Amino acid sequence: MFQKLLSFIFLVNQVLGRILAQVGARFKLARLRHQGALIGKNVELRGHCIITLERGGFLEIGDDVVIDQGAELIIHSGGRLLIGARVYIGKRDLISVKTQVTIGDHCIFAHQVTIIDSHHSYDDYQTPIRDQKETSHPIHISQNVWLGTGVVIVKGIELGDHTVVGANSVVTHSFGPRAVIGGVPAHCI
Repeated sequence: MFQKLLSFIFLVNQVLGRILAQVGARFKLARLRHQGALIGKNVELRGHCIITLERGGFLEIGDDVVIDQGAELIIHSGGRLLIGARVYIGKRDLISVKTQVTIGDHCIFAHQVTIIDSHHSYDDYQTPIRDQKETSHPIHISQNVWLGTGVVIVKGIELGDHTVVGANSVVTHSFGPRAVIGGVPAHCI
């Protein structure tokens, strides 16, 4: 009898947890819409993900997008993040936007992917890096691109349609369509 009671409590806990997660996700999406974001149909926020849309930033998410738990999207003031339809953003991915990041339809990003369109300069070795000028350039990821686990995409990169990037690669220059790349720095393989 005691074991059945524990099983029932466990089941109720799971169901309530899912309901609260869905309510939280709907609240996040409603808050983003209120801030001016354009959110498509069937957008799914799984678990705890963070989406920060600063005043003056812009966010557009297409239909049937999944943003998995632990993902963090930061759209700074003046930044634009455009996510196409049927995109999967994996667990603990980080996308930080100061100018513009465009992600085409049907892209798949594995876990712990990092996409940042800016960095600090380090021209003057006598001045602390944090006090030096920050530069940023747009990133464009075309349609049907697959980024493996741990991939890093830096500012100014363009990836063509149907590109595959191997796990733990650092993409420091652009590649055309149908490229299969990997390594540090990434190169055609």
